[in-house]
Amino acid sequence: MPVFKQSVEVPVSVREAFAWHERAGAFARLQAPWEPVEILSAPAGLEIGSGVHLRLRLFGPIKMEAEFRHTHYQKDVVFVDEQVRGPFKHWRHEHRFIPINEGRSCRLEDKIDYQAPPGGGLIVRNKLEKLFAYRHRIFHADMEDWAKRGAPQPQTVLIAGGTGFIGAALVARLQSMGHKVRILTRKPKAGLAHFHWDIRAGKWDPAAFEDVDTLIHLAGAPIATRWSPAARERIISSRTESTRLLVRALTEAKARPTRILQASGINYYGYDLAHPVDESCPSGGGFLAEVCRQWEAQAEGFSSNGHSVALVRTGVVLNPQGGALAKLLPVFKTGLGGPIGRGQRLFPWVGLEDLVEIYVFLMSQPEHTGAFNAVAPETIDNASFTHALAKVLRRPAMVPVPPLALHLAMGAMARETLLCDIPAIPARLQEAGFAFRHSSIAKALSETLNPTYSKSV
Repeated sequence: MPVFKQSVEVPVSVREAFAWHERAGAFARLQAPWEPVEILSAPAGLEIGSGVHLRLRLFGPIKMEAEFRHTHYQKDVVFVDEQVRGPFKHWRHEHRFIPINEGRSCRLEDKIDYQAPPGGGLIVRNKLEKLFAYRHRIFHADMEDWAKRGAPQPQTVLIAGGTGFIGAALVARLQSMGHKVRILTRKPKAGLAHFHWDIRAGKWDPAAFEDVDTLIHLAGAPIATRWSPAARERIISSRTESTRLLVRALTEAKARPTRILQASGINYYGYDLAHPVDESCPSGGGFLAEVCRQWEAQAEGFSSNGHSVALVRTGVVLNPQGGALAKLLPVFKTGLGGPIGRGQRLFPWVGLEDLVEIYVFLMSQPEHTGAFNAVAPETIDNASFTHALAKVLRRPAMVPVPPLALHLAMGAMARETLLCDIPAIPARLQEAGFAFRHSSIAKALSETLNPTYSKSV
């Protein structure tokens, strides 16, 4: 029977490393972004009998549910999970923690005994190597952060818009740090820390706001659509009305001053810029700039009520589960991708992992208020992005996309998004001491899509 082994050393004690795995959010935190896995349930804890329930996408529309249960548990030493049902004929995963450096550090050893479906041995082996390269990198980075900053003061965090791909990643990170996370949603799910709100009706569950330390506002209608008059109204109103509702809710709850982190967009500065822009630059032209201005204007209500407010002006978020990259991947995987026009437009990007860390960083720094550009420090053009993505996917990218075709297909939305030229700089984040995990596009794409390839980057 095949055996897969891989280990990673982290700069924290066995007790701290083991405790991280026991927290809610740890399992979700370690899920590879390229794997189409839906977590149906993953309760906190590793005790015998606990486990996870997943829905896996095998290929195309074909899906399968899988369950794994913990069958052995020795605190601060080892825990084991085994497949109850799923794609493998046999699966036993042992997570063993070994103290090193006189207990100041430790080594996590993953050992998997498995029997793959017929004909799938090589595929499974390659998937495991790729998966654990990612998992161990994330775990090491989080533990290194823990060792540098120390254990965070536990907070109660309320997230509006916490069910999208950005919100889900942020929830997992915060829970793995020991924070309690609540989510405001139109469709609460039983058994989760979900609280109902109805923006149009102006209603919310007051219990959501009790003893909240930090409020993170991510909610807003998607912009990746044709901007008809109705769509424009929906894009603006979903952001402004939700912000007004949150201001009212905090006021009526008589909540103590709370740290507020509100999303905004890098298009605040416009979409066709000749010079680099930092947070001191004025707002520019275009529909999205107007959206950002109105959204940020409503957030002034938080400041008026004595809250500490930071505005996160976000660039194009790179993650295969959502946003622009999710839409581009199918095309590039077929070898039909390519630069837009001559590829000279500057591309304001940020990796999802770094965007999550930006929120974590600002959450713990209430003295930093005002706007922050959430973009990577590396300024690249569209041609460089295209080349990096094609190289990681090992596909050609020789088919240029005519700008006129995008204009005809998407109208103004294409002009301000896919065809934008925004040389934005994260000046205030860098001044505040934020360290990007992905400072280059090559590193961000390789570690997000193909971590075994990233070793050569």
